[in-house]
Amino acid sequence: MLIIKLVLKIINAILAFILAVAFASVYVPPAYLPYINALGLLVPVLLAFNIFFVILWLLCKDMYFLYSVMAIAVGWGQWTGVFSVGADKDTTDTPTLRLMTYNVMSFYGQDGRAGEQVSTSVNNTLDVYSPDVICFQEYRHFPDVNLSEWKYSYRDKNVALYSRYPIINKGSLSFDDTFNNAVYADVKLSAGDTVRVYCVHLESLEIRAGEVKALSTSHDLSNDVKGLWGRLNSGFITQGSQVKKVVESIKNSPYPVVVAGDFNNTPFSYSYHSVLQEGLKDAFREAGWGIGATFRDISYPLRIDHIMVDEMKFGVQSCDVLRKEKSSDHYPVFAVFTLK
Repeated sequence: MLIIKLVLKIINAILAFILAVAFASVYVPPAYLPYINALGLLVPVLLAFNIFFVILWLLCKDMYFLYSVMAIAVGWGQWTGVFSVGADKDTTDTPTLRLMTYNVMSFYGQDGRAGEQVSTSVNNTLDVYSPDVICFQEYRHFPDVNLSEWKYSYRDKNVALYSRYPIINKGSLSFDDTFNNAVYADVKLSAGDTVRVYCVHLESLEIRAGEVKALSTSHDLSNDVKGLWGRLNSGFITQGSQVKKVVESIKNSPYPVVVAGDFNNTPFSYSYHSVLQEGLKDAFREAGWGIGATFRDISYPLRIDHIMVDEMKFGVQSCDVLRKEKSSDHYPVFAVFTLK
């Protein structure tokens, strides 16, 4: 029994340390300390294990629970990145802006869907939620998707922004050596206010469902994990340089900012945190509910599609992951805001 308890304490100490490092990694540029940012992908699992150990040692009346408590405390304020309860929902004013972000996988469809099924499903989703602004990633022109109500648009590389309201200025951040990109549009709302909307698609980490599943039966697990880990690290470094351009542009915006898109990373990443700390708030953490996973291709809960708004200028009435829309390997995210 004593040996089992000792082994559990060693495991607990290791997992508590890794969780603390994962929480702290959001402050570390990926190029400065390789591989550490990949730990952010493990936060949901690490947090669950540490909560288990807190309960276990409390039941055993053992002060060892403090190791996990201290590790969890390092992530103070980050926990709602795992599970949101929408406690700060704003219902004081009438809606000002309805926005949707959706990585559409070029409208090629998933789960055996044909082009006609994809267009019907996407058109129905747009009709039901009726966003004022749509941010598409992995976009290609697909005439069967009816965007005639959104008369104003801007596209560069694989991202496109569509708006019901006039676009009075626009620009591209022109990410280097990639099809990924970020664009912005200054949108003049019906009430006369102007907001700057960014549509962002950061570098993919190339996490493929088949590859992850194959690890369980791998004949060369060490090399397979090393290859995956190395590719993740390379993606994080590229994202770091891309998000630097996004942050610099946000700093120079003359209008309140909305940032939406596929970050290809979770709330426990340097890229997500870098944007958030520019005076923005995560719409899902403000008014969403649950885990909010947006990537469908693997069963592990990954919330990598985000909508953020100026925390001083916007209230968040709702933010939902639209799980009935299954035309892509991502779910769309839809949010409703008020402009204060």
